[in-house]
Amino acid sequence: MRSLLALFNGQLRRLVIDSGVELVRNAIRVVQASKKRGEVRNPAGLFRSAVKHQWEPGDGFDDSSLKDEFNEWFKLARDAELILGSQVEDGQIWVFNQTERFTYAEMLRLHPLELLRLKD
Repeated sequence: MRSLLALFNGQLRRLVIDSGVELVRNAIRVVQASKKRGEVRNPAGLFRSAVKHQWEPGDGFDDSSLKDEFNEWFKLARDAELILGSQVEDGQIWVFNQTERFTYAEMLRLHPLELLRLKD
């Protein structure tokens, strides 16, 4: 692991050292899985996000049921004028309005799909 640490910049090295071995292994698996799908533009950024947010392999936006849920939530949230758009950055789904940007997970907690369905 020490030889691997030599490849990282100072901040990333500190994040790896401060994180548990299993968390780092999971982050590596997240990056590997994303690379296999051809979805990685910035492996170091994805790795950093995976460690920081404690992602596990299989988490994320590649699951079709999650895509379906997000698409339904996005349409309802946009119709309710809660958001204007979305983007995926380093494997994280972001939604935004005119002034702010939020993670999808944060907005889903604030505006659950079940409640948006009732407003429709």
